[in-house]
Amino acid sequence: MVKVDEIIKKASSFLKVGVVKDGEIVEIVDEGELIPAEKTRFGRDVFRIRVRLENGEEKLWNMNISTINRLARAYGNDTRNWVGKKVKIKYREVELDDRTVITLDGYPVKEEDADLEEMRKLVEALRKSGMTTISKKELVNVAKLRGIRKNPIELAKKLGLKVTETHVEL
Repeated sequence: MVKVDEIIKKASSFLKVGVVKDGEIVEIVDEGELIPAEKTRFGRDVFRIRVRLENGEEKLWNMNISTINRLARAYGNDTRNWVGKKVKIKYREVELDDRTVITLDGYPVKEEDADLEEMRKLVEALRKSGMTTISKKELVNVAKLRGIRKNPIELAKKLGLKVTETHVEL
């Protein structure tokens, strides 16, 4: 059996509903480009940027103006400074030509929030592998490999994990 949502995800090079989950956090991987109206099917200029999904796949995202404005306020006016930044995707229903469509809105994610979310995923993965404790040193090393920049021991405490002198209980 082949699931339709899997076909959609694999077939599309663009970020859209069915490819990204509501609430998923993506990472910006390039500075993007402005596509002139005559080269789009929308009849207007489009800002397109490449993002990496949580599963590691990269997709092109035609950002709406509201998202562009939010990211510019958070990350600056030069999109080169957006590379490596995290964006939370939220679904939003809008009325368009007598029908309802779902658009993708992006919201900047603070570095600490992104690290906390990444730590939450790391803990979940460690639990799924059967681990119940991990040494502080191992946790720091694994967190660094996952790109977590903040202190992983402090993040573990924020997640409500029990931290002993030498270990963290998952």
